[in-house]
Amino acid sequence: MAQQNRILGLKYPDRTLWLSINAQPLFKENEDFPYAVISSFTDITLRITYEKALKDSQARVHLAQRISGLGVWEWDIRTNDVFWSDEMLDMWGFERGTFDGSFEVVKLSVHPSDFQMWADDVQKTVQTGEPHELKFRIIKPNNEIRWIYALGECSRDEQDNPVRLTGVCKDITAEYEQEAQLKRAASVFSHAQEGIIITDTAGNIIETNQAFHDITGFTQEEVIGENPRILKSGMHDEAFYNDMWSHLLQEGRWHGEVWNKGKNGDFFAENLTISAVANEQGEHAYYVGVFSDITEQKEKENSLQYEAYHDVLTGLPNRTYLHKTISKRLARRTSDNFSILFIDLDGFKAVNDSYGHEIGDELLIRLSRKMTNLLREKDIVSRIGGDEFVILVDQLATQQELNGLTKRLLDAASAPLTINQHQIAVSASIGCIVITEKPDLSIDNLIKKADRAMYKAKQQGKNCCVIELLSDPE
Repeated sequence: MAQQNRILGLKYPDRTLWLSINAQPLFKENEDFPYAVISSFTDITLRITYEKALKDSQARVHLAQRISGLGVWEWDIRTNDVFWSDEMLDMWGFERGTFDGSFEVVKLSVHPSDFQMWADDVQKTVQTGEPHELKFRIIKPNNEIRWIYALGECSRDEQDNPVRLTGVCKDITAEYEQEAQLKRAASVFSHAQEGIIITDTAGNIIETNQAFHDITGFTQEEVIGENPRILKSGMHDEAFYNDMWSHLLQEGRWHGEVWNKGKNGDFFAENLTISAVANEQGEHAYYVGVFSDITEQKEKENSLQYEAYHDVLTGLPNRTYLHKTISKRLARRTSDNFSILFIDLDGFKAVNDSYGHEIGDELLIRLSRKMTNLLREKDIVSRIGGDEFVILVDQLATQQELNGLTKRLLDAASAPLTINQHQIAVSASIGCIVITEKPDLSIDNLIKKADRAMYKAKQQGKNCCVIELLSDPE
């Protein structure tokens, strides 16, 4: 019967007492059964408590390592042996038992492009004692490339010789890729030719890019914290902005054309897209507006549209514009009447023949201005060719008002003009039809009917007006 050791725990209401029991049997000569046993008891409660605390502490460290993703490493500089925690093995792609603990395996895992940088930093720490802190790439056994952040310190002996390097590693691949993505996004944000504006949900500007400042003329300091309404041009009514916000709140996006005003007071047109960016709860966190300056394009479009609808010489609306306007008025016409006046100048050909087309053109321009000044804003005068004009007059209350207007037009046309020191005198013949109900005739036929009334005025001696109802027989 050999000596035996046992650990015994005695539980008390307030504590546990741990004892180490050592039992030593005593034998007489030539006897197999002990005649006595010597036992000793040692209180090991403190040791057990320390051991348990150490185990708990180690468990907490391992838990913290797993949660934080940190791996612990140690390199014995004298033996060239390497210790890695399980987290390090997982991080670098080694299975348990396959890592031989040599520093050479570690060196082979470092990416070739980063190896010299890594080796130099390790050597610097060994020689100078400065902390080892570095970001570098490794190649795992499956050829996967990962980014690693390493932090370590060098321990030295009493003779100040380096003994070991101890530290931690963390896989920062996700953070590195996110940082690279943010840098790319920041580069796009800064170098984009489109203006970019970011606001919070209250509409306060929190970020703008350089193109925004180039287009608007405002500096970043002048707009941060302000509302985008500082760009408001006044060219859009409240219904426009209400519709914009309704789409943005309901659909998370709005696209359209907006006229805004820059810092210098100039208006500019922009092709604008506003998008809502949601947070993790699906709520709108902020709004991003991206716009391009289309002022030049809009000006060209307006110029082309103006040329399509206006006479080149006088700037008056042309026949196309006249047709479009009459069509709109017929579509919305109520019981209120409107009139079409066809005007032809008397003696204009003689002016061209006697004084030349330059004088004739100037005469047309001045008479155009005179007629325009005699009309209300809702009436239009158009030049449909040569010395022929058509006036669209809306909602005159009485026949006397119409007679008064035609008389003023005749007086304006017959008043002598001095052009290039030449006294020029012409007159006008006017044919007018009054439309009191929706006509069955086309717009061209309505104008022709006014034209025929004008010829009647010429037959009556010119410089006069013939007014007819649309319902009157030819």
